[in-house]
Amino acid sequence: SSASTVGQSNNGSNSIPMSARRLITTESDVVVSPAVVLKTIRQLNLYRDPQFSSKALVRPGSTPTPQQMNLVLRKVTVAISVDQPLDSYLLRVGFRSDDPNVSAAVANSLLQSLIAHDYQTRVQALLGSSASMRTQLTDLRAKMERSQEALVHYESSHDVLNPDSKNNIMLARLSQVNQDLGRAQTRRMALQADYQVVKTGNLDALIATDRSQYLLPLYQRLLQDQRQLSRMAQVYGPNYPVYLQQQALVSHDRHVLTRQEIHVARQIRSQYQMALAREKLLRGELALQKKRMDAFNLKAIRYYALKAAADSYTRLFYQLQQRIQDAAVAANLHSETLRIISPARPIDRPVFPHPLLTAVLCFLLSAMLGVGAAIAIGVMDKSIANPEQVEQYFGLPVLATLPLVELRDHTSLNPLGYGPQLLGLGQASAEEPGAHNSAFREGILSLHSAVRLAQENDLQFMAVTSSVPSEGKSTIVANLAGAFAGLGSKTILIDADMRKPSMHRQFGVQNHRGLSSVLRGQCTLDQALVEAHGVSNLSLLPAGHAPASPAELLHMGLS
Repeated sequence: SSASTVGQSNNGSNSIPMSARRLITTESDVVVSPAVVLKTIRQLNLYRDPQFSSKALVRPGSTPTPQQMNLVLRKVTVAISVDQPLDSYLLRVGFRSDDPNVSAAVANSLLQSLIAHDYQTRVQALLGSSASMRTQLTDLRAKMERSQEALVHYESSHDVLNPDSKNNIMLARLSQVNQDLGRAQTRRMALQADYQVVKTGNLDALIATDRSQYLLPLYQRLLQDQRQLSRMAQVYGPNYPVYLQQQALVSHDRHVLTRQEIHVARQIRSQYQMALAREKLLRGELALQKKRMDAFNLKAIRYYALKAAADSYTRLFYQLQQRIQDAAVAANLHSETLRIISPARPIDRPVFPHPLLTAVLCFLLSAMLGVGAAIAIGVMDKSIANPEQVEQYFGLPVLATLPLVELRDHTSLNPLGYGPQLLGLGQASAEEPGAHNSAFREGILSLHSAVRLAQENDLQFMAVTSSVPSEGKSTIVANLAGAFAGLGSKTILIDADMRKPSMHRQFGVQNHRGLSSVLRGQCTLDQALVEAHGVSNLSLLPAGHAPASPAELLHMGLS
């Protein structure tokens, strides 16, 4: 059975913004947390239900131990299922039990426990944060009072009651002094130019200055009287009274001009010195105003720092006080961020197990395991399947390949028909068993050719062996020896298999004497050799009767 609930993010003053998806995921984990599950177990007395607890807990009056309660907790938690429907803010909680009524009751109780746990957790968090904020509020109040006291003391001791207004006045004064200094510099430079003219003593240059109104009329009158004197000198002569009178007038004009020139020069010098002194005073005043402005700016910076600290502590104090009030209101407000939309109801048919689904899954799993096992066996199989793998694994050339044949008569002298007739010296008999194994005969001839071509010199000895019994050594050796003998090579076939000799049966000869007799010294090699019947140029050295331990023959041969 399952029940659905909807959740929304808490917009309280102490909440952390989170997305709806993150909220649903968080609540999904909280549903199966021990805090919520244990509350449901105690509310419904699930520790007395036989499907979740042992028989000892079912008896009335029994109290579960912590270990037993943990066992019940694990069993109940495993049976809880939590999922979220696609594209919704719903949280669907289900519980699996043998009794549908128990399933519905547990699912509903889990959601109610989740809502109660969410509310209690939020209230505890708000109360805890309120206590912490009250401690911080006390510290902030002390800091706010100290910062305000420091600001008032600094204002009164440094005369910075209104820094902005005083700063404007000082800026205006500084601007006025700067303007006066500029004008004084201009005036001083103009007078300095006139003073340089005065120092040269050039009257014409002095008349060219702005003081010409004092000198130019006198200078013009002097020139006019001098011209009149020149005319009189031409008319009356130097001793005439009128000339002398005019001469006295010219002298008087020159004296007046000289006195005026001296007066103007003194005036220009005095004005220049006054302008120079004024400029110096204005420079000093400007430097003093700048110094006062810098000192005031330093005081203002300190003032603004103290004021900013006081304002900050005051703002933080009132904000924290407001948050404490909001937390107190939120703690007393029973607002639910989770609510049940659809309570769980008992269902009339079981939802688990699903026989058809289980069978399909078992079939698919078995098929996957079978395919995986086949692939693993194929990967781990290191057996050799073709001649190319022999050359790849061992780095050895493959001389020839022989097909698999069945010998119907293992006692015949020439089972595969190798003899003089098959090697071109005669015609094969249709009754011979080897007449139907042309592929095997071709393989033997290919092996013979490969062995002969692989040797630069004439082949003297060749040993044939294998790793395990019954691989066809005897059949291959018998036919290969027949091939060598049939092509004209004098051949001796030695049967060195002391444990299971078979060459004497292949050629139908006796095994009374052989290699073991020669090694024991019971006969010579010529006496032990037996001519192969029906195959020219081929002699056979049977194995002979071997002792219980074939290693003794090896010791005899070495000694």
